[in-house]
Amino acid sequence: MAKYADACNLFDGDELPRKLEVLKEHCEREGRDYAEIEKTSLTFFTGTPSVGAAVDTVGRLAERGIDQVIFSQGTGQDLAASSPRRRPRPRRSSRRAGEPLPRAAARRAGARLRPRAGTRASPG
Repeated sequence: MAKYADACNLFDGDELPRKLEVLKEHCEREGRDYAEIEKTSLTFFTGTPSVGAAVDTVGRLAERGIDQVIFSQGTGQDLAASSPRRRPRPRRSSRRAGEPLPRAAARRAGARLRPRAGTRASPG
């Protein structure tokens, strides 16, 4: 891995620090910069997940040298549902058929639109 890999994925657990240390030793032996290899970790929640627990987990893994964390959600778990601020559902588009998206956004904002050259103005 130290010779050819650009990234490695390790499971979060008691063996993680030892595995990172072994990777570091292999990089030294190959003359490769350990920081060049992206280190990712797969982890999961036991019980009810929360945003706070996710932040703590990411911080703990970052301190160990992990660059990216991948969360696996168990059946019945919903991290988004435990968030105090849920994202609103996307609104249905008020865009008219064939109307370019920027014009639709401007129309929603109440902007007066000038017709493009060579086109007829459509009623507001």
